[in-house]
Amino acid sequence: MVSSTFADLEAHRRDAIEAIGRFGFFPNVMEHSGARSDADVIDTSLRMVRESFAYLCVIGHTYGQTPADPARNPKGLSITELEFNEARRLGRPILLFLMADDHPVTKSDIEPDTKKRKKLDAFRQQAKRVAPGAAAERVYDTFASKGEFAKKAAIAVGLEAIRAIGKPDLPDRAIRDAIARFIGVKPEANQAELTDAIQRFETDYRALKGELAAIAVTDNRVVSLKIAAEAALAEGDLDKARAAYREAADAALDKAAEPARIAAELKSAEAGAHLLALDWEAADAAWGMAAAMLAPFDAEAAEDVTEDAARRLSMHGERYAIAGALIAAIARWRDLAASAEARGDAVEVARLRHGLGSALTTQGERTGGPIGLRILEEAAAVLREALAVRTVAQSPVQWAATQNNLGLALQSQGDRANGHDSLRLFEEAANAFRAALTIHTRAEMPFLWATTQNNLANALARQGERSSSPEDLRLLELAVAAYREALTVRTRADRPHEWAMTQNNLGNAIASRGERTGGSDGFRLLGEAVTAFSHASTIRTCAEMPADWAMTQENLALTFESMAAADPEGARAHLLAAEAAFVAALGVYTPEHMSFYHDKATRSLARVRAKLAALDG
Repeated sequence: MVSSTFADLEAHRRDAIEAIGRFGFFPNVMEHSGARSDADVIDTSLRMVRESFAYLCVIGHTYGQTPADPARNPKGLSITELEFNEARRLGRPILLFLMADDHPVTKSDIEPDTKKRKKLDAFRQQAKRVAPGAAAERVYDTFASKGEFAKKAAIAVGLEAIRAIGKPDLPDRAIRDAIARFIGVKPEANQAELTDAIQRFETDYRALKGELAAIAVTDNRVVSLKIAAEAALAEGDLDKARAAYREAADAALDKAAEPARIAAELKSAEAGAHLLALDWEAADAAWGMAAAMLAPFDAEAAEDVTEDAARRLSMHGERYAIAGALIAAIARWRDLAASAEARGDAVEVARLRHGLGSALTTQGERTGGPIGLRILEEAAAVLREALAVRTVAQSPVQWAATQNNLGLALQSQGDRANGHDSLRLFEEAANAFRAALTIHTRAEMPFLWATTQNNLANALARQGERSSSPEDLRLLELAVAAYREALTVRTRADRPHEWAMTQNNLGNAIASRGERTGGSDGFRLLGEAVTAFSHASTIRTCAEMPADWAMTQENLALTFESMAAADPEGARAHLLAAEAAFVAALGVYTPEHMSFYHDKATRSLARVRAKLAALDG
């Protein structure tokens, strides 16, 4: 439940309600309860508290409504304070937020009544206590702006979402700080994305503790700093651990207190801690220092550190869409490949170019305009250079992996190109995926086979959708067949999210076939597409995966719109279904966080409503 005064905190309530919905909860709020008489407001409010999983309270600078009821409210407390007392009595989780004195307010946002001001001051003080009259304070947050409140509310609700599904076996501080960092990097994150991030954090946190424990040191000062880092991790204070790592590595270098190898290990561990804290720039710098420590006496070990940095920065940049991390990774891949080329090690050059090509593809996909296209062209060229050495005869598994990555780079190029160039690139991508499938066989590598099969289907579908020749239907049929093949391994039971993604892709390909086929057969295919989208939506739910759910809703709406054109008698019903699906998608496509999709769906909704108006006209 969201509890607060209304007029002065309406915008703050919207932020809280948005965070609650985004993280998979239903916002139980007075706005949804309808008008009530003054006598009934107490019952309504307390019932809402009792029906709620948790209680979020925002206290500003007004006290609010004090319903007159000698029996149920003899002290003349405000509705918010009555709700708070009920939540505390029931033992509900309380998320408390207090507006700071320096928060910008208007004159009407300040309590004018002297008696109410005294009650407000008393309420603000007693709300901080875990129980009436107790000395111990509960965890609470203050906020000095609407933006600060929105971020802190999202963090608090996110923490409750993680606790609701089973809190990781980590210190509370580590979890809360991890949620705060993740939301800071990805403020539009939903419940599924947050859960995935915290699961990764837990795995990496344990790995970091193990890495630190394995470093053997003997100098007393370094030992004490290592112990301090271990203690900080046990407490969940990652920032304190990062500082201890840094000091330990510096101490190990000081007057050769430890061999340079130990100092480099500590500095690499420090880099891992920085990346865990989502500070990729500090991680990049620490890995650079670790490699520099090793380079004078062990060039191979220095390159191992550099490659670990390139690999992890690539993953970080892709996961969080951080261009700087990808650029840093690409620079490291380039340096490693150049060094191997200078040594004349062709096999190593090919291996490193595979990593470089993958990072370039990711960066090219995220970079718009001619620059992004040039990056993608370089990615394809680099991967082709790798294939000149990684032959199918000498290293078949590596060759297939590079063929698959080449296909992805070519497909992304095709998405940016037009006309004949796009069709040529999609054909080249399809050929690369087909080549990979000669090694990624269903019998030997079923999951890689299914992934590559899905990639092939994507390339074929793009070819079919952009082709204006009779060939388009054949290509779309091949795409549908490839998606269906992938679904024999990407099952709902074993790979639910991959199954849902492939169902969504299958629906798009079938819908494209239906639009081109026309007649009764085309209408039947459009119905099959609706079924595929409906299947996808059973996993891609609004609560778990809102962005993916919204995209599937948009695809569903477009298909209903096509059905209206194919079935004039049922056009109105199909258009109403399309309208409902577009409206549903726009509930997620906010102009603040998904402006491109919001604008596109808004235009589509206007088009559908115009068609409905024409039917009614």
